[in-house]
Parts: sequence; structure tokens; C-alpha cells
Amino acid sequence: MQVKKALNSRRNFELTAVKIVDRIRAPRDYQDKFLPRELALWPRLCHPNLIRFIEYFEDNQRAYMVMTLCTQSAIFPMDTSKGLLFVTTSDWYTDLLVFIVANPGLIQ
Repeated sequence: MQVKKALNSRRNFELTAVKIVDRIRAPRDYQDKFLPRELALWPRLCHPNLIRFIEYFEDNQRAYMVMTLCTQSAIFPMDTSKGLLFVTTSDWYTDLLVFIVANPGLIQ
């Protein structure tokens, strides 16, 4: 799996991110379980602080998910000059994101 930056010709050449899943290299359980769930979830997520899902398409070898491009500085306004985040810190951000998605009216 990889993510590439691309220009979307259908959206005024807006910069987008394209997540590419290689169906030949991806594990079977990922293709059968996780990928369908991810594809079902992304279009339903609608929050101003989340990446927006634009479209999905596939060919015989790959699946492509086009999403809004989010630069590193836009994701977390934090100082990472001291290295990687500790697992507890990244878990906290994941829990916060899940809370925001589950309770859209509470946080503005």
C-alpha cells in the first residue's frame, strides 16, 4: 500500500492524495475484510476536521482511493523534532479522533 500526491483533473486540478492498494501483494484477509469496511466507512465520514473521501476506482491489479490531501503540518500542529510519538500519545490522538467522529455535535 502506498499514498501518492496527484492532481485531480475532475476537480479543477486540485491536489489530492491517492491511496493505492496492490491487490497482488495485499494479504487476502486485508482484501476480504478490511478493504470493504474501509470503503464503506470513508464516504460516510463528514466532518470539517477529517480528510474527505472523493472517489474510489479499481483495475485488475490495484484499488485506488482518492482523498483530500492533508500536509503533515495540517494534521497535527505539534513539535515532532524530538522524534516519533510515543504509543500512548498516538493512542490518545486515535481515541480523540474516534470520539469526534462518534459525537459530531459536541465538538466545534
